Amino acid sequence: MASYNLRYIVINGSSNAAITNVSVTHECAKVKTPIATAQLGPGEATRSVNIVTKDGSNDYWSVQFTDGGGTKARSDKQCNLLEKDENQDVVIVLYPANFSVLTPQSDPCLNNHY
Repeated sequence: MASYNLRYIVINGSSNAAITNVSVTHECAKVKTPIATAQLGPGEATRSVNIVTKDGSNDYWSVQFTDGGGTKARSDKQCNLLEKDENQDVVIVLYPANFSVLTPQSDPCLNNHY
C-alpha cells in the first residue's frame, strides 16, 4: 500500500468574527494528526501540519470550534486524498454554517454540515 505526504491548514472562513477553541483532526489508517488553536481571527489560518494518506484507506476529517452561535462540530467526515494531491496543501475552511475540505487535485468536499 503506497503512502503519500501532504500538508493541511485550517482557515477561519468568516469575514467578520473570530472563532475559538478550534480543533481539526485528519485520520487515515488509524493515524490521527490534529491541529488545535485557541483562536483564529476572520480570514486567519493555522500553521501547516504534515499528514500521510495511503492507497486503500479512507481519509476522515473531524472539526470543532466555537463562534457567536455556539459550538459547531462534525466527526469523521470522509473526504479522500489521492496520489495526485501529494506534496501539496489541503485547506480546511470553517464557515459559520458549514465547512469545506479543499483538496489540491482530487474532488473537494464542499459545504459539509456540522
